[in-house]
Amino acid sequence: MNIRLFAPLHDAVPILHINDDPSRVGSKRISDGLSLAIGGEFNHHSVTTQHFIAEVKSWGAVSERRALAVVAETLEAFGNALDATPEIAGGSPGLKNRLGYNLDRLAAGKPIGKPKMPLKDWKQDVRPEGLERQPSDP
Repeated sequence: MNIRLFAPLHDAVPILHINDDPSRVGSKRISDGLSLAIGGEFNHHSVTTQHFIAEVKSWGAVSERRALAVVAETLEAFGNALDATPEIAGGSPGLKNRLGYNLDRLAAGKPIGKPKMPLKDWKQDVRPEGLERQPSDP
């Protein structure tokens, strides 16, 4: 079984970088709250890999060992995709760096948090620690 369903992030991650724009103040800011909890957490900035693991385990479809593997594989695949994706002309400035920052924080076992701006250029160099791949469950 190959599970890559982290749908609750669809409502926050693609748009939160917009708040990095200096013109986004007060009522122009987008809420940091998720519409669906991830492992019981609604605050995007507080989400950790442990929340993802708890979420996968709560579905009751896979073991804890498989949940760990799914999260590790997903972080690695996201990092590889982000690394291979060039900046998009006309796209949001700094989007790749912001997503890389989020990935590095998760891979290091930290909450996503709020970055200090400006972000440095992101290069893939962090691998998920403590989330070693496990053989798939039958």
